[in-house]
Amino acid sequence: MDLNGDQPGAIRQTIDGLKSDHPCTLRLAYADQKERGGSPVIVTTEVWANSERITTLRNTSNAPDYIDGVGVPLRSDTSGKITLELRSTLPGDSGMVIDDLRLIPGELPALPESPTIANASFETPVSTHFGDNPHLFGHQLPGWLVLRENVDVISFDRFGAPHGKAVVDLGGHGAGGIGQIITDLEPGARYRLSLKYARHTYWDQQDPLTAEIYLNGELALTLARNKSPKAPVWESSSCQVTIPADGRLRLEMYSTALEVGGGVLFDDLKLVKL
Repeated sequence: MDLNGDQPGAIRQTIDGLKSDHPCTLRLAYADQKERGGSPVIVTTEVWANSERITTLRNTSNAPDYIDGVGVPLRSDTSGKITLELRSTLPGDSGMVIDDLRLIPGELPALPESPTIANASFETPVSTHFGDNPHLFGHQLPGWLVLRENVDVISFDRFGAPHGKAVVDLGGHGAGGIGQIITDLEPGARYRLSLKYARHTYWDQQDPLTAEIYLNGELALTLARNKSPKAPVWESSSCQVTIPADGRLRLEMYSTALEVGGGVLFDDLKLVKL
């Protein structure tokens, strides 16, 4: 279904018979379409549940390259119902294309866990099925969970990877995000997270490109790169964190460039005890 007929459209349905006040996940496949012409760059759709806006889907992955990631977290009301709405927020007669909607009991998948930062330089190979410029969603990025939209693993020499050959663009076809949990750290100790970051070579329609890093749910770094310079010019950034009593650190990284299909690039993540 194209959510735009000759103008932005919307659909609604009420699902009942669910457990009262219970988490569930909406899964759906969605894509952009080449016929739209790419202006504005990103196709957008709002997801509403029980009269509350849950999120906005933002992507520019052309069908048939559908995104079908971890899904959107929802919650039934006290009567066991969810009134679901999908609203196009894009002008014109071509919008987001959607298919295969599913409502799955339970919350979003858990983040993968490792005693070190897994795939910290994004060198772990992905399936050759994805080609030489893989755009990944869900569980497709080794060591990480793609939490929002999709991300792009780039291995072209012209991007000048600081470590190895690959870097990650958190804006695969829109503002994506990734996460994992590092375990077996020393409770109460201070650690330093360091990384390299750069601006994507393209996507000049938004300036600056921005991203955020969260540690155990708290905003730890806000990063921005303007149009000059771009990759292969890289900068370093770091922050410190105190490890809680359970010895675990939840690391999440998000693009906040909401108007284009690419974002800030990252490489060479390190976590060192001080």
